[in-house]
Amino acid sequence: MKKNFVLRGLLLLISLSFFQIKPVNTNQTQPVLLPDQGCTVFYAASEDVALAGNNEDYLNPLTRAWFIPAGEGRYGRVYFGFDELFPQGGLNDQGLFFDGLALPYKALVSSAQKPAFPGGSIAMIDEIMSKSATVEEALALIDRYSRPGLETGQLFFGDRSGNSAIVDGDTILRKEGSYQLATNFRLIENPDPPYPCERFTTANQRLSEASSYTVGLFTEILDATHAEGAASTVYSQVYDLKKGLIYLYLFHDFQNGIVIDLATELAKGPHMVAVASLFPQDKDLDLWTFQKLAQWKVNYETRIDPQVKPNSLGGLSGDYRVSGDASAPPIKIYLEDDQLYYQKPNELPLELYPESPFTLFHPFYNNCELKLTFQRNLIGQVTGAQATMSYNDFGFEQTFSLEKPGALSNRLIIGLGVLTGVAILGVALAVIVRFRRADRLKQSTLL
Repeated sequence: MKKNFVLRGLLLLISLSFFQIKPVNTNQTQPVLLPDQGCTVFYAASEDVALAGNNEDYLNPLTRAWFIPAGEGRYGRVYFGFDELFPQGGLNDQGLFFDGLALPYKALVSSAQKPAFPGGSIAMIDEIMSKSATVEEALALIDRYSRPGLETGQLFFGDRSGNSAIVDGDTILRKEGSYQLATNFRLIENPDPPYPCERFTTANQRLSEASSYTVGLFTEILDATHAEGAASTVYSQVYDLKKGLIYLYLFHDFQNGIVIDLATELAKGPHMVAVASLFPQDKDLDLWTFQKLAQWKVNYETRIDPQVKPNSLGGLSGDYRVSGDASAPPIKIYLEDDQLYYQKPNELPLELYPESPFTLFHPFYNNCELKLTFQRNLIGQVTGAQATMSYNDFGFEQTFSLEKPGALSNRLIIGLGVLTGVAILGVALAVIVRFRRADRLKQSTLL
């Protein structure tokens, strides 16, 4: 299960230049593992190969993959995750992969005394994947900072040269032998069999008995350890770290995978896809997705104001920018087929639903929410919006402001009104003076 790990990381996010982050509930409980949730991650290497495998077991059907090409001083990379875009795992163009797994809560001690990474734990993951080519480089960066999120999670790294390591709270577990494996218990507390996880036992047996490591073997292990039910294996990967290939499987169907060449995909530029869109339609996945989304919609449908008609929202459309941050990407809001959307460049659009004529929201599956309260000026133009990103389970919010270029500010409108009034008054006075002069001239002529 990955949700607990990534969301715990949000608890110590540091304010970005255009975000104000504030707690709304300080009495939050520690997240706990559900019996039917879990993930399986493993790595193995020999002289010729370096492979990593992952089963992503979760409740959310809204899967995403997003590709970020190399930039100045930064490696190209792909992340996999869900609709709220917290990276659950990924691979960079140097052959370094990572994945995160949830664990029962355990307080951090030594690492908690170190400084926080600017931007928080999610930003630190991207810093690692964009600037580290090896496990050693990743661990060196991690060692410099505190590790928010690892109270309830562990990070698994592996590289193309044959090294891997697990970061479990304050502890680093390096690979011993030719393979390494993790599920959802702490190996530092359970280093020897019998292990408290059947998935771990199954994968460990297959890896220990293998005479060689192949994509086929890794796929078989993923199949043997996948989950079905309320929390299912929504996608799986086998990473070939030496070749930069990703063997991707959807909804525990290991007979119909696809192969992603990372270099080829990064050459297309930054982009995002729904993982399910890469595969043919699957009736079992469609049914599971329908059931999950139907349960999810119950949580927010009653908030939608039925009196707000879609055609009344067209005035909110336009291009917006984040106030105070010239480097932030523009945001487009548009109406299409009676649905209002919010979209950043190279990302999938988000549906916006009206809570009132000027307050709209987008619910994410993991109980996060984006809310926009639009503002108008004195003449009715939309000038921008106050945006709030809420992490409801954890009592934190991010707030930022959007501006709509070209809209007139109230100060300017008042100023123009004053100037217009002065101009009208000037014209009126000129007319009065002219008529008085004409009247005097007429009277003098009569005399």
